[in-house]
Amino acid sequence: MDKYNQLECEQAEILEEILKFSDGLKMEDKEECLSLLPVTITQENGCIKITIKSVLPHEKNLITYRTLKTIWCESIVPNLREFCKKHNLVYEKATIKIVAYLSNDYIWDVDNRAYSMIINAVRRAGIVKDDNYKNVQVVLTGNIDKENPRTEVYIQKEISII
Repeated sequence: MDKYNQLECEQAEILEEILKFSDGLKMEDKEECLSLLPVTITQENGCIKITIKSVLPHEKNLITYRTLKTIWCESIVPNLREFCKKHNLVYEKATIKIVAYLSNDYIWDVDNRAYSMIINAVRRAGIVKDDNYKNVQVVLTGNIDKENPRTEVYIQKEISII
């Protein structure tokens, strides 16, 4: 078993233990937490595109959030760091667009999704030196894709949004 698969197994075991004691989570959230996070990274027109085969989770339970943050960051950071090193992609300032594609027509508040873990992953991968308001601007939106729920992240040099 390679190091990446071993890490995924360890993370799943930790989540299973935590979720045994997380009565506040619905079953679909537990299944979402335990799913693996395949990540693909491409570059299109000067923009980095990250596709995570999981829906951006709710920011409900602090213990679960911390665990989810670890899993999301560890799924994204090594791949993104390697990709950006290979393509020499480092930005002084960046615009990050996060699109959550849900499988149903559920209306959700943008401030209830745990998007900060993606911003932290971008910083930890070294794309930006710091993720403060001077260096990063974020756009968060959603859509429906019943056949392919996922989260897409677009990163590019800072652009004017308004």
